[in-house]
Amino acid sequence: MGTFTKYRANLTTNLKFIAALAVLTIGAQAHAVSAYSTINAGSYSAQSGICRVNGDDIGCAEDGDFVRYNNIEFGTTGANAIEIRHRTGAWNSNQPIEIRLGSRTGTLLGTLRTMNTNGAFVFQRASITRVTGTRVIFFVFPGGLPTEGVDAFRFVNVASPTPTPTPTPPPTTPTPTPTPTPTPPPVSGCPTDAIQVAVGQNIQSAINAAATNASFCIKTGVHRMQSLVPKAGQKFYGESGAILSGARLLTSFTRDGSDWVASGQTQQDAPRGVCVAAEPACNLPEALFINDVPLRQVTSRAQLASGNFYFDYAGDRIYFRDDPTGKKVEATVTTFAFNGSAAGVLIKNLIIEKYQSPAQEGAVMGENASGWVIEDSVIRYNSGTGVAVGTQGKLLRSKIHHNGQQGITGGGQNLLIEGNEIYNNNIYGFDAAWEGGAMKITQANGVVIRGNHSHHNIGPGLWTDEDVYNALYENNLSEYNAGAGIFHEISYNAIIRNNTVRYNAQNEGWYWGNQILIAASQDVEVYGNQVTVAPGKVGIILLDQGRGPDEMGSMYQTRNNYVHHNTTTFEGDGATGGVSDTEAGEANYNIIETGNNRYDFNTYRIRSGAELVFAWGHEEYLWNAFRALGQEANGQLVNY
Repeated sequence: MGTFTKYRANLTTNLKFIAALAVLTIGAQAHAVSAYSTINAGSYSAQSGICRVNGDDIGCAEDGDFVRYNNIEFGTTGANAIEIRHRTGAWNSNQPIEIRLGSRTGTLLGTLRTMNTNGAFVFQRASITRVTGTRVIFFVFPGGLPTEGVDAFRFVNVASPTPTPTPTPPPTTPTPTPTPTPTPPPVSGCPTDAIQVAVGQNIQSAINAAATNASFCIKTGVHRMQSLVPKAGQKFYGESGAILSGARLLTSFTRDGSDWVASGQTQQDAPRGVCVAAEPACNLPEALFINDVPLRQVTSRAQLASGNFYFDYAGDRIYFRDDPTGKKVEATVTTFAFNGSAAGVLIKNLIIEKYQSPAQEGAVMGENASGWVIEDSVIRYNSGTGVAVGTQGKLLRSKIHHNGQQGITGGGQNLLIEGNEIYNNNIYGFDAAWEGGAMKITQANGVVIRGNHSHHNIGPGLWTDEDVYNALYENNLSEYNAGAGIFHEISYNAIIRNNTVRYNAQNEGWYWGNQILIAASQDVEVYGNQVTVAPGKVGIILLDQGRGPDEMGSMYQTRNNYVHHNTTTFEGDGATGGVSDTEAGEANYNIIETGNNRYDFNTYRIRSGAELVFAWGHEEYLWNAFRALGQEANGQLVNY
């Protein structure tokens, strides 16, 4: 994807537009403040045990400490959710923040447990009991606040009706059905003729002894360090609670000073991938878990602290600080759960976890085969990617979460990714501009991405990149991802329709801070989408960087794209349109303006008093000037 700082890289000079979400500083809150505005966490009216971090962020709390906010105005309809913007690492996540009414021991409205954000500020949502009127709100921190900082919060009424969109014209293909809720894995599902595989049995031996197209029933329990290469057409069904784990259970430890030591750890795979600066060990695939919580890997023993570990590869030892007594301690040792080139493999109702898969490769590695189907499964806590999908492959109704680099990868012909929940991926801190987040499909023809819920990934929500043709995104919900919600990059014809895309690009600035991004791609149609944009972020954007050459030796060009009949709601200052990041004289300098890119029939809902700008090429325009360019002849701009 790349980064850059040119072309009005800081839009504050002409837009009041900021890369990080704007926050409202309210001092001692002498007056009522809208609960639905973004409120600076450091603007409390009282606190106990809190310190300031990085200026106005709050942190350092110990058990029972609190902050108080006076005069929070909820109105008569009220709010039933809160969004708190914080940054937290894997080693100090899952900490509770209680939201209470009136006092530190007042009515508990709800509790937010902090997720791992890889040290980047991200809004996280939690449900609360509906609250109305003007109230005093307390945040209470039972167990302390090891998070690296809370800088803002806002309340939300998630039951508010979605604005009625402008009617969508008849599409060229049948209108899809509404977005399905991902179906949880079934309780059981083994056919009666399946070969039974008990815990402790060597599954590969059973595969080798069986015929092609045989079925296997993986019995309930943890099947450790199994790496399976199926035959053509073989099918693998899991009983309820059947787990394939790539981790060894550690039971023998010694002490060395203040550290615990696990010896005899000879596993070591080559590092792969680019890490963010704060997580230099992200691409070391060996991992350690205590009670199913991943510890953060550090690169020297001197960096050890509670919640992390150091792997001394030369000495075959793992060092860590947390007392393992009475706890389940596991170290990853096996690279793949499934791999190979046999066609037509089925994987159903299995939990696949804690494999030390390399970056860009799945613990379920189906990309090198054809016709693999993975359905009704849970794929989690793997070091690189959770699952890789190849030609004629299907990934259906599964939960893909907390993988080290990303949830899904793949490429090939005719892929289907449908009905999955993809969340909290890139927990180890890979640079999402290199590759990380929910999903990235490359070099593919015929990709259907339908009915998925992608949320809280550190990186893009749903991403097709590099020579992808004939992609269809429909009926997806993509929200609260650190990168773009939907991202079609250096690729070709695609349809992006009837998706709900909101509150994405939380870690991105400039025009990268968007909900739907078409970058250096052509022949894309975007319609019927419901888009919600946080203050200081971007809606639907076309972006050209003068990239190339493509596989035919030509420049990638942002041309022949049609954005129509979408409804975008901006909650503050925002932007949309088409933007060029090229210099005068370059081949693509005027491609946004001259490449038959069109916006029409879209509805833009902008909060009263906020400003919406439309980028076009190398300039920015307000509504009437944008229309004078021939864009949005039938569009609507609505204040609310």
